[in-house]
Amino acid sequence: MHICAKTYSASIQIKQVPNPFFGPSGGRQYQQRPHGSGPGQARKLLKMNARVNWNQIPWETVNEKISRKLVSGKNLMMILYRFQPHQEWPTETHEAEQSGYIIAGNIVLRLPDDSHEAVLGPGDGYLIEANRAHSWKVLDEEVLLVDVFSPPRDELIDHKFAPMARPE
Repeated sequence: MHICAKTYSASIQIKQVPNPFFGPSGGRQYQQRPHGSGPGQARKLLKMNARVNWNQIPWETVNEKISRKLVSGKNLMMILYRFQPHQEWPTETHEAEQSGYIIAGNIVLRLPDDSHEAVLGPGDGYLIEANRAHSWKVLDEEVLLVDVFSPPRDELIDHKFAPMARPE
């Protein structure tokens, strides 16, 4: 279940609605990874409540079909991804909770444990609990999306996880 809030004048009505992407279990400093930096290199620290201006962060190449911009802190990581058409991420699980928001394009998000599949487009988001198997693929146009992980996934910071991405 997840919570949806609707605002009516001065009051807020909250209701629980089923969400197939999130199962039943239910002053900090942030680090902005500089373009081209590798494991162990210095990172620029952003204080909590700092503005993240994606336009000022250069794109980092993951592979020839995927690029990203990454901001990370102690407990939270946010990645702006740009995927070329027909990219597919294989089924994976990880200890981080994951959420995201589709800015442009369409993906098919799959949850193989319960045979759920959904097409998500601009304005759609998703919530995936920790250790839940999931995969996705990009359809026929470039996709721009924001992925958020808590806690941060070190393998995405240090190794980009690029070998797992493959064309359809």
